Amino acid sequence: VLVLVRSRFAYDILKPSFARHEIERRYRAIVVGSPPAEEGTLRHRLVERRGRVIEAHPKEAEGKDAISHYRVIERRSTPAEGTPSRVSLLELALETGRRNQIRVGCAVEGFPILGDATYGEPSDRIGRPALHARVLGFLHPRSGEPLRFETEEPADFRAAWNSFSPDEA
Repeated sequence: VLVLVRSRFAYDILKPSFARHEIERRYRAIVVGSPPAEEGTLRHRLVERRGRVIEAHPKEAEGKDAISHYRVIERRSTPAEGTPSRVSLLELALETGRRNQIRVGCAVEGFPILGDATYGEPSDRIGRPALHARVLGFLHPRSGEPLRFETEEPADFRAAWNSFSPDEA
């Protein structure tokens, strides 16, 4: 889900809303491994170097705060050799909006996004990072009416998730 503006008026209203982090943004991700808790917060300082976003040292002046909140939806495993032994389906809500903050945050915390060749490792189960922008919510620039758009995960994302076995209770 993404928003495109068609007028300068809408741009002038929405851009500051994004900057103030007033826009609802929720993602789904399949991560390799398992977060330590059912819910949590990823807090990092990010900096871009040579076209790649990396975690900055906490005292580095140019680093910008990146905050994402996650919730584990489900955990799965696979008995197949040479594949991740555990994966988790996460819902992530952005508090800030830094470039690649989810991808970097998950990787730094030890549960990289499945298929992420840049910050994790590629996967034969999906040919891209298993990250999906699922919800976008904001106030209409003219009327102030709350708008919320939601879309299901695409077929390749669902197929990748379904290729793992549900955990036995």
